[in-house]
Amino acid sequence: MKILQIAISGTDLQGLNLPVPGFTTGTVNLLGTVAKVIGTLLIVAGIIAFFYLLYGGIQYMTAGGDAEKATAARTTILNAVIGIIIIVISFSIVTFVTSQFGTSAL
Repeated sequence: MKILQIAISGTDLQGLNLPVPGFTTGTVNLLGTVAKVIGTLLIVAGIIAFFYLLYGGIQYMTAGGDAEKATAARTTILNAVIGIIIIVISFSIVTFVTSQFGTSAL
């Protein structure tokens, strides 16, 4: 009945012992929290690098034969691919290290 009361009113949280993600029996799992933050940041960086790659592709398609624009677009694409490679390697390292300690990067 207490859970139904919370769902209806949303204010009565006293008396309930609800688990909080990232916490285990009253202590903070610092390595797990840091790993999750780093994993999330790497995913966000990967999404940004992907859109940067798309932007370079659009630049290349709209260069219209202009050699300077095409070169700038190729540079953008190359930088995005290098960034994606670095992000994937970093994510692999974080996943490997955290798995050695029994936590997860996600």
